[in-house]
Amino acid sequence: MIPPRLDELLRAIGPAGFEEEVAAMVSHVDGDGLLSLHKLGDLAPATLVDQRVDVRSRNGHVPDVGRPERRRGRGGHGRGSGTRGAGRSSRGVRPRARTRPGPHSLGSRA
Repeated sequence: MIPPRLDELLRAIGPAGFEEEVAAMVSHVDGDGLLSLHKLGDLAPATLVDQRVDVRSRNGHVPDVGRPERRRGRGGHGRGSGTRGAGRSSRGVRPRARTRPGPHSLGSRA
């Protein structure tokens, strides 16, 4: 049996145990917007498959990266479009994310 105070503590920190931040640095953005990453710290690439990803630049959050369902109808690259890395996981997030051209693009230095 877990002591009551320890049980309360474990319940309070339990949900936070499932969230972790993984840092990676974009080392290259090719002409199609495919990102090449350089891992920072201990990161197993297999852990990125089927995970939600939030991409941030020095200017803030980069919208619609790794979310092909939001780009459909705007020239997006959904399944079967014949583009490299177009397969999606069961959650709709591709292991290889693409950036949108514009001021939020990680490739720009504006």
